[in-house]
Amino acid sequence: MKTLIIICLALSMVPTLADNIKDRAKSKASKYISGAFTGTEIITQLKKSNAPKARESKNAPADIDAKDKQWRAWKKGAAQPQFVKDVLDAQCSQLLAGFNSRYRFATEAFVMNNRGETICASPPTSDYDQGDEEKWFNVFVNGEDPHISEPEKDESSGEFQLQVSYPIKEGTSKLGVITIGVKTK
Repeated sequence: MKTLIIICLALSMVPTLADNIKDRAKSKASKYISGAFTGTEIITQLKKSNAPKARESKNAPADIDAKDKQWRAWKKGAAQPQFVKDVLDAQCSQLLAGFNSRYRFATEAFVMNNRGETICASPPTSDYDQGDEEKWFNVFVNGEDPHISEPEKDESSGEFQLQVSYPIKEGTSKLGVITIGVKTK
């Protein structure tokens, strides 16, 4: 009987522990966000990427899929396509790299536009198209603020982390989503 009570108590604590980890991750990510948006680099890059001319042909769904395949191939050792270089060299990627150095809890950070394309990243994500993933869909489409993933080992950072994702807005208009990987330890 004592064993059953101990097991029941232990199991009842699991959601509490998970919630506590998520609360800490959210708090840390909020600090990151408040610093990252003191400049204009991220908003400028989002507006450029979301502009009607940018969407017309080069960012059609088939093109996004092709870029995603090129990105994944590059991560496996293929030559770096120019668009990958452009994403990683963007001012907003450099800004994120600085914040990742400053905030040691951050394993990664990346920004996605209104179609889920990665437009800034530090370090590079494992794939380009985030539009099919919960972190983008739940925030950009469903309005979740923030979306916090379950803890897991991340493929691109190699760290056990949670991903905390927030909408990026100008006024009431959603421009994109930022995701910060937060170490669980």
